[in-house]
Amino acid sequence: MRAVPALQWPPAGAPPGPPRAAATAARRRARQAAVLVDPVPAQATAEAASKHQNITYSLVNGPRHVRERPIDLAGALREMDGLSHGTENFMQLTNHDAARDGYVQFLRLGDAWWYADIPIHAANDWTGYVWGCETPTRPLADTLRLFFEDVPWFGVLPWTMRKAS
Repeated sequence: MRAVPALQWPPAGAPPGPPRAAATAARRRARQAAVLVDPVPAQATAEAASKHQNITYSLVNGPRHVRERPIDLAGALREMDGLSHGTENFMQLTNHDAARDGYVQFLRLGDAWWYADIPIHAANDWTGYVWGCETPTRPLADTLRLFFEDVPWFGVLPWTMRKAS
């Protein structure tokens, strides 16, 4: 019985595939490499975690009330996930070190739907107006991530100015 040679693809001596296929494969490899590389060094992550410890939250979730306790991003996302839309609920985050936009509050309207607002102040006095919007969970969570990183986050959601009721 004769041994069958293993198939080789492309066959030896065949010209390389079309240039477009090679470029597509190169882009795919570059995307995969980008996904596998953590762009944030561990030291920067540790510095960011220690930098934002002056953020507090207040919460009303049915009978549970919390007033001005320190919180980190993971804790905020956990608390946010635990808010019940079937009862009175409210969560407020305050970044005491932020130069501006250091305050956001939100209510859970449904399983994956939220109302968020930011009180508008003039010379440290509330004007009676807010920037408010209704949004799904994902954009609100993205906004909170930026809030905790203390980078501009206001433009993530479609805010509308309105008089508070």
